[in-house]
Amino acid sequence: MTVDRVEVSFQLHHYEDGQPFIALAFTRDGAPVNAGGRLFTFDLNADTPRLEAETIVHLLRRKLTHFVMTTPESPPLPDGES
Repeated sequence: MTVDRVEVSFQLHHYEDGQPFIALAFTRDGAPVNAGGRLFTFDLNADTPRLEAETIVHLLRRKLTHFVMTTPESPPLPDGES
């Protein structure tokens, strides 16, 4: 099994229509991690008040420290299969 851990931070943003979303920012030893052009977000309800959205981000920053991806090892293939 392979485990890849990166530090995670959270940033509050808004789409053009005003809907709030929370972006995840990944770092390793304080340096940004290349996410391969991908952006990971949590969309909030469009009617989420700004103070409530900021509170969610504040709690995420206080309680979540790492994003972990675990990849199981591939089971061996039966003889004769590739």
